[in-house]
Amino acid sequence: MNSFILSIELSAPIIPSPYTTLDALLAVALYRQHRDLTIAHTQIPLNNSYGVWHGSCLIHYGDFIHNRDHNICSTLQRDIDPYLYAPTGEDGSYQKTAFKFEEKQHDVRSRADRYETIASEGVFFYGHGDGEQCRTLIKKNIFGIGKKTNQGHGAIGRVHITPIEEDLSLHNEKGEPMRPIPNEIWHQLPNRKKSYSRRDVTGWKPPYWEPSHRADCVVPSLFRRFIPS
Repeated sequence: MNSFILSIELSAPIIPSPYTTLDALLAVALYRQHRDLTIAHTQIPLNNSYGVWHGSCLIHYGDFIHNRDHNICSTLQRDIDPYLYAPTGEDGSYQKTAFKFEEKQHDVRSRADRYETIASEGVFFYGHGDGEQCRTLIKKNIFGIGKKTNQGHGAIGRVHITPIEEDLSLHNEKGEPMRPIPNEIWHQLPNRKKSYSRRDVTGWKPPYWEPSHRADCVVPSLFRRFIPS
């Protein structure tokens, strides 16, 4: 197991998620390759400490621009039948109110969405594990990062691996977290910053949408997610 930086060139702006981690990206790549959720969530080629995968949050590099993109579409009611979607409520109910149609709109609904986008030269992650296997998985199975990748957002180009001496995947040289880590696990890590207080209730391991995987976590500062050229 070696420490590395995995960098990805971007060819389209990203619609960001709150905490995009390297292990989350690799879990998607493994599932697309094997079509097996157990493999996707247990065979990630990264080191693991106390259940936390050694993969940092996404960091943008180079010049970057914050913007807002708009998407307007007309959707047929039959194309968004609730039976085509998994329930999102804890009680098995459907929470997506956007699927409800007003009678006056008949069978078609026009929808306008606005998204925050970030355009940058690329992104990178810190990792500790099999860097070459990580690069291969992403190169073969990931075509975009962030939300709305099926519409071209976050399209990726070349993927690079750069070996480094120090493992910066969990916390940086100042002891600040580089990814969501449950508070009780954070206090067990060596060289952490004891006075760090930035927290959020969020997912910390794949699958990140699983309610039982949410916890009170220390999280990286937004300031740490952009490295100018």
